[in-house]
Amino acid sequence: MGKYNRVATTVEKQVDILFSRGLDITNSTEVRQKIENIGYFKLKGYCFPFYDQKDHFSSGITFDQVYESYVMDQKLHLCLLGLIVRVEAQVKSRLGSFLALKYGPLCYLDEDFFRASEYQSSFLNKMTDDEAKAENRHELYASHYRGTYENTFPIWVAFEMCSLGTLSKFFSDMKTADQKAFSRNIYGGVTNKRLENWLHYLHWFEIAVHIIVEHLRDLLLPILSFHRKTLSFVRI
Repeated sequence: MGKYNRVATTVEKQVDILFSRGLDITNSTEVRQKIENIGYFKLKGYCFPFYDQKDHFSSGITFDQVYESYVMDQKLHLCLLGLIVRVEAQVKSRLGSFLALKYGPLCYLDEDFFRASEYQSSFLNKMTDDEAKAENRHELYASHYRGTYENTFPIWVAFEMCSLGTLSKFFSDMKTADQKAFSRNIYGGVTNKRLENWLHYLHWFEIAVHIIVEHLRDLLLPILSFHRKTLSFVRI
């Protein structure tokens, strides 16, 4: 073992390396731009399923096949995560409005709001972490509310800062009567336990998406790329 001692390579050199490994690739402006946009290191991750041995492509593999595998991977991520983001935004908006109208914007600071005092402490600690993350993302609203309102955040701002995991636990820690009222009034026939489980599973599904897509890519991309003539991909 030792320190990394290889030199950086230009995109032209990276094209040459791929060519030397048996990839059907041309040193064109379009190809170089695609590699620059993806990054050579990331692109190599999409090359592995097409190798027949270490650092060597199977016969007949083209750059377009590797690139199409990257496009499919991105589309799969956007599709799955996009759905999760939409559901998360809806629940945050509706739950925040429901609680603010019923108990006030700072309802979570009331000692009697949660089912137990330790649940309030847990949420406040998590909120501190979420606030720091919002600051790191340069979310201007976080510093605005902290500076203008003495570090107090209305429930809808707290939800905007928090993750899906934090939202799921928040709902679980609410009093059962409030859970039932929200579920019944906002989501019709959905029971509070079903909504609680739904949020819990959605959180873990969000985590699993990254793992699932990674494994699906390794399994399916070689098959899909070999049959690219029957597929329609949107180039990005």
